[in-house]
Amino acid sequence: MPQYHWYAVDGQGEEFEGTAWASNEMALKELLSKHAMTPSFIQRLPLLPRGKRLTQDEALYFFEHLHRLLAVGLLLSPALKVMAQHGSAARRAVATELERGVAQGSMLSDILVHYPEHFDPLIIALISAGQNAGSLVSSLERIVRFLRLRSQVRKKIWAALAAPLITVGFFFAIALIIFTVIVPRLQQVVALTNQRQSEGLQGLFAVSNWLHAVGLAWFGLFAIAITLCVWLVMRMAWWQRVTAWIVTHAYGIRTIYWSLQMSFFFQSVSLLVQGGLSLAPAIELVSTLSGNRYVRKLFTALSTLTHQGVSLDQAYEQVFGQWALPEVSAMLAVGNEVSALAPMMDHAADFYFERAQNRLKRFLLVLQPAILVCVGIGVALLIYAVYAPLVRLPEMMAPY
Repeated sequence: MPQYHWYAVDGQGEEFEGTAWASNEMALKELLSKHAMTPSFIQRLPLLPRGKRLTQDEALYFFEHLHRLLAVGLLLSPALKVMAQHGSAARRAVATELERGVAQGSMLSDILVHYPEHFDPLIIALISAGQNAGSLVSSLERIVRFLRLRSQVRKKIWAALAAPLITVGFFFAIALIIFTVIVPRLQQVVALTNQRQSEGLQGLFAVSNWLHAVGLAWFGLFAIAITLCVWLVMRMAWWQRVTAWIVTHAYGIRTIYWSLQMSFFFQSVSLLVQGGLSLAPAIELVSTLSGNRYVRKLFTALSTLTHQGVSLDQAYEQVFGQWALPEVSAMLAVGNEVSALAPMMDHAADFYFERAQNRLKRFLLVLQPAILVCVGIGVALLIYAVYAPLVRLPEMMAPY
């Protein structure tokens, strides 16, 4: 149940200020009217401090803990009260908020609707279906399984990208040492021997002189400023559109991305169907979850066809055309025939996930050596530019 900060005036014109819990603004106004006060300002207080969100790992721990408490026989309100006393500050704040609402008679799903920034519609729909069917524990188990899989996928992707990122960082560290330590000594040697400076050597000296002029502290601030600018650009709408196009169309990346998206799609729809939602509304709900407009467009088309009565396997083939996998089409067709569509969608999700993993491994088998070769060439060029004048040093010193 949300907490609101309010200002109100009574019949004598005296102003009052306070905070109160209410299901919505209308309920708060009714509460104030019972005390003969008319609100002049109402603002919902955030669940967490401004700028903070319940991360995916925090959400996983939260629902996993709640599932365990309910599975051993605790009622919802006492379970939330226990959770409000343990765990991180974010989880305690969420548990406290939910416990207040449940204690006042609100449904858990109705409370979660007020916090879309922390809980996506899929989780809310699963909890609502579980509460309506009297199987909240089963719904929480499915949510935990789904969130755990998403967390594992994210960690695997970051682990796969860690080696290339470390390699690039190592290259920049070597380059910084060369420019700040070795190149200045080389510049002194070249000046003493009156060697002719090539354009490449002049560029090295210019970068080295600039680093010494600004100092490492200012260089660090400059790097932080560049990082901040990049972060701001990445939050802009046009950059998100560009990124959405790249991951869905770029060769080598699109297959991995689409396979992961299809895996999450089939798993999400399967969870909703197992929770009691019919197929067409489940697909319609899942189609709204993706932040990529190209993915959302295809999933919306799939939802439209299923609402028109087209079977899922036929809708899948019509929407994705040549990109539809025969194995997945066969799974969906068998699921329709034997009335076991949810388990077959789970198999389809596993199939797409394994496909994404295999493609990611192949992609990294090419990416990591390519980065190593590029870094090696860059280091070799720097070393050659530094030591080439030293090789000619005996020749230049011969007249002396």
